[in-house]
Amino acid sequence: MEAEEEEPNVVSRRMFFRHLSWSLLSFAGLAAVPFVLSSVIPRKVIENKRVRIGRPGDFPINRMIFLPKPRLFILRDHKGIAAMSAVCTHLGCVVDQDTSGFQCPCHGSCFNQGGMVKSGPAPRNLPWFKVITLPDQSLEVNLHRTVSPETRCKT
Repeated sequence: MEAEEEEPNVVSRRMFFRHLSWSLLSFAGLAAVPFVLSSVIPRKVIENKRVRIGRPGDFPINRMIFLPKPRLFILRDHKGIAAMSAVCTHLGCVVDQDTSGFQCPCHGSCFNQGGMVKSGPAPRNLPWFKVITLPDQSLEVNLHRTVSPETRCKT
């Protein structure tokens, strides 16, 4: 009786599926690398961090005015002018102003008039930013610099 000899170049079914599995796993791992790196490496945001908002006379006293382009609420009261972000700290939707404060239309976070979280999934209060009076008497908001809600730019 002569035993059948396997040809050296023939791959068994088991070996074929083992190579196929490792190849697919390697491909999936390589395809995932950009997504993993993008979550670890911070994105460089090209955004002007200083925004001119106008002159003090553009803002009525004791009113909160929404500016859509920089997504800010500007408050002018007897103490001065302040700027609060209109971007929800949950997922970045623009909040709506209502009688009791602000509400996020996306996931329902509620903030009081001072931007403090009352309810919802938002993890932090709405930030307030430094307002500066420029030499030409126009106002600029520094989006790099957060301040307390009580901080005002004297006008």
